[in-house]
Amino acid sequence: MALELPGPLLLAGAGKMGGALLEGWLARGMKPSQVLVQDPAPGEAVAALIKRHQIARIDPAGLSPTVPQSVILVAMRLSRC
Repeated sequence: MALELPGPLLLAGAGKMGGALLEGWLARGMKPSQVLVQDPAPGEAVAALIKRHQIARIDPAGLSPTVPQSVILVAMRLSRC
């Protein structure tokens, strides 16, 4: 069964967890065109995955509130105060 959404998924944070999620979604048939990634510096392996599948990367400052997202997933580590 392929993963399909009515609109794009915005993955905010493409570190180890975000990269693992992205890899799993792609392996299960999600179309790379259905994913937008926002991360200023993804790790080497995740950057290669993004490049290999030609997944769009976006700048958080360039994200318009009018861009429809089906899902926004935040996959980032929060540091302790």
